[in-house]
Amino acid sequence: MIPPPGNWRVYAMMLAAASIWGASLAFTKTLVSELSPVTLIAMRCLLGAAVMFFLSGPLGWLKKLSAREWLLLAACGLSGVLATQLLQAWALTRTSANHAGWLMGFGPVVIAAMSALFLGERIGRLRWLGFAVGFAGTLMVIFSSQRDAGGAVIPTGTGDLVFLGGSFSWAAYVLLVSAMGNVPQTGVTYMNMAMSFAALAPVALLRGGAGEVARLSAHGWWALAYMGLLSSGLGYYLWNTGVRRLGASSSGSFLYAEPFAAQFAAAWFLGERLSPYAILGGLVILCGVYWVNGGRAGAGPLKRIYCMVAE
Repeated sequence: MIPPPGNWRVYAMMLAAASIWGASLAFTKTLVSELSPVTLIAMRCLLGAAVMFFLSGPLGWLKKLSAREWLLLAACGLSGVLATQLLQAWALTRTSANHAGWLMGFGPVVIAAMSALFLGERIGRLRWLGFAVGFAGTLMVIFSSQRDAGGAVIPTGTGDLVFLGGSFSWAAYVLLVSAMGNVPQTGVTYMNMAMSFAALAPVALLRGGAGEVARLSAHGWWALAYMGLLSSGLGYYLWNTGVRRLGASSSGSFLYAEPFAAQFAAAWFLGERLSPYAILGGLVILCGVYWVNGGRAGAGPLKRIYCMVAE
């Protein structure tokens, strides 16, 4: 569904946020050659939390959280930041940013499936078709060949499967946040990053993370700044601001830009060749997502994701 004409400034914000998240895979791929996944995610959370602290506004709502909601908040950080981002970072040591970009598109299908399983969302024939089509497209991407700029084949199988595992932990995050009720999403994002940094920092230090950061190249610092300040900071702010103005249903269609931004960044910054078979598989995945959504880009069981998604 194409958003109706209107506030093009807001549309530009939404498109920018989705593009920032999609392109972040290429920068993650760059960083895992210099930083371990634990150190990378710890630094990303630190920079992201610093940005979100200034953008999240008053945190007085934290005083009103019940013990159950604090547990949910901690579980959100565990699944949405620690598990998902660590899995994705490790996966990118074993696969290409190109493949990861297309597999990112499979996430909404997983969320819809888990919504049906745990929340009793109704699945009609069109959504069943979407599950099947999305799964078929995923297999096409996994079994497609990936080559670098020199023509050498990049092994992707193991990394692709691990990256898909991150889709399940991200789906768990979405369901957990939805169970928290009406809480400020920007504030939740800040708390998730801050709690995740607190959990990861000691592990990173014990594993020599300080030395890794000290040896980071200039190119690596630029990539880290992009991941922490833009992907984990500005991207969230732009998206949450846009969702508040457009609503969830109109916002969803912009997420279709993520895989295409990932392909562009992988080709431009990493020299990864575009695989026609992977492109076909990725487009099939997006068709499956569309049908899982009941033939609409931002409705049905996925409505909450458009307020919360970020990669």
